[in-house]
Amino acid sequence: MRAIQESVRRVGDDTVGGPAVSRQLRITRILTRDFLIGVKYLHSHGLAYTELRLENVHC
Repeated sequence: MRAIQESVRRVGDDTVGGPAVSRQLRITRILTRDFLIGVKYLHSHGLAYTELRLENVHC
């Protein structure tokens, strides 16, 4: 379990990989959060989207 926690910490650590990677991680986190908020909203209104695939996600 400790190894998993360390891996998660390393992947989420903005100091690893320099500013370009740090910026990419922030953007990825924001887009993922927004996407999940949207899915949660749809589900809370009784809607389900069955075609959730990377090809169908447009940024």
